[in-house]
Amino acid sequence: GDGEEGEKRGEEVVEPASRMSKGFAERGLPVILTRVWHPAHHLSFREQGGKLPRHCVQDTHGAEFAADLEVPDTAWIISKGTEPESTAISAFDGTDLLKRLQDSGVRSLFVAGLATDSAVKKTVLDAREAGYDVFLIANACRGLNVHPSDSAGAVEEMMKKGTRVVSSGAVEDALAAFVAS
Repeated sequence: GDGEEGEKRGEEVVEPASRMSKGFAERGLPVILTRVWHPAHHLSFREQGGKLPRHCVQDTHGAEFAADLEVPDTAWIISKGTEPESTAISAFDGTDLLKRLQDSGVRSLFVAGLATDSAVKKTVLDAREAGYDVFLIANACRGLNVHPSDSAGAVEEMMKKGTRVVSSGAVEDALAAFVAS
């Protein structure tokens, strides 16, 4: 497919991501939600000479999390792309995410979201570079797939860097065992 197909299928990640968000929060484990949070005159916008239509503008409906996404009260909200003159693809770009992870003692990350072939890939690779164990929750990710093989190539690249691919069901099973121990 094309980029629009990936965007249309994006809502498919909400249900598995919500189940995991709730499961992690119920066990006192950190839940981290990232968002693109652009100022109104971000350099990526066509009006500013960029290639993209206005999107994810701060304090607008387009920047909100999906209405049915489970957002625990304890969730860390990481906003990226907040500066008008800088891009931010990874959740680590221009944010305090790395420091917060280090301060909290987190050693493993379970990653889900949009888009597999851009922000998810860049975040996962940055996390691996920083030394974290990373699990990509395949059924809770969707790609833009401007070229049909973009997401598959991104997953392959992440796996070559040591990322493990799992399903939300496997994560939920592990969370159930975590509570029993």
